[in-house]
Amino acid sequence: MDIERVLITKRCFYYVAVVVLMIIFMPFSLYIGFRYNVLFLYVMMVVYLFLLLINIPALLAFINERIIISDEGINHISSLGKMKKINWSSVRRIYLSNCGQYTNSMIVLQLYDKKKIKIPYYLPEYDKLKIYLQERGILGMYSDSPLYAYANMEKHSKYSFLKSANMQSFDGKMVDISDVIDKVQTADYLYAADLLNKHTSIGMYESCLYIRQIMKMNK
Repeated sequence: MDIERVLITKRCFYYVAVVVLMIIFMPFSLYIGFRYNVLFLYVMMVVYLFLLLINIPALLAFINERIIISDEGINHISSLGKMKKINWSSVRRIYLSNCGQYTNSMIVLQLYDKKKIKIPYYLPEYDKLKIYLQERGILGMYSDSPLYAYANMEKHSKYSFLKSANMQSFDGKMVDISDVIDKVQTADYLYAADLLNKHTSIGMYESCLYIRQIMKMNK
């Protein structure tokens, strides 16, 4: 499977449930209040308004939030509808975080500005994103734990890295990748892949696999 683009939304059961409860709770409260007790109506309205306020972020996320991940980078449309373009060189690390157990895992995109984009397992396209990251070796850059069973462990770039050489060959052209090697040595793997992609024409897919090759050589 070769996935070129993944679109993540917050339109899942958990967020739908919040929206549905917000819609049905008010008429139910009105009915109970008018039928039985006006004081109860006031109490229920206060409770409803409180629930409404704390669930507004979930409602806005359900309506607006999108995370589009491709080889060109990450487009994050926030719950307020604002678009933020994130280059791969701005991503410090991508890893799987287990929230108590494997089935409750989430994919975490950690940026250099210390912000995190969290994608829990129950969101639509989570599995597709996981495969996308596995195919490029991105998840495997940060952990080779057999727990995650990365699909690309035996997959390699079609370009060969010659150890201890800054000049490397790509499609018959020699390119100085000393800055790429430096980034790999400081564990800035996605930054290195982005640099390699800019220095050559091999694409982000091959760049990520090539970085895995450098990592292996440097061990």
